[in-house]
Amino acid sequence: MNTINHIPNRKAKKVHYCNLCHSKIEIGEEYDYQFYSDGGDSWESKAHKKCLQLAINLDADNGEGYTDEALSDCICDELRKFIKDDAEYDRVMELKTCEQVSIVQNFLDKKQAIQGVSYEKN
Repeated sequence: MNTINHIPNRKAKKVHYCNLCHSKIEIGEEYDYQFYSDGGDSWESKAHKKCLQLAINLDADNGEGYTDEALSDCICDELRKFIKDDAEYDRVMELKTCEQVSIVQNFLDKKQAIQGVSYEKN
């Protein structure tokens, strides 16, 4: 897979959808844009900055790059670490992926504040 074009701070001129959480990227919102080419195939990826950063932090790369499936698996694993009550876990799992991204990031931020460990990866 060859990345042809990567624009980390593209500003939306129209509504797009995040490839990681499938929620809207609103007009004016900054997002990460990548264009790929592999042989005769090409495709693009658009992601909320927070979704991509969490995917990077959780190493949600399944060998095909950061995908919605890999991010979802990592979110499930992280939520299970932080939420011990089964009913609460089930409730959170019913939320949209973008809401789960925010919850996991909040848990990681709190853990970082307590332990003084950074989870930010570049």
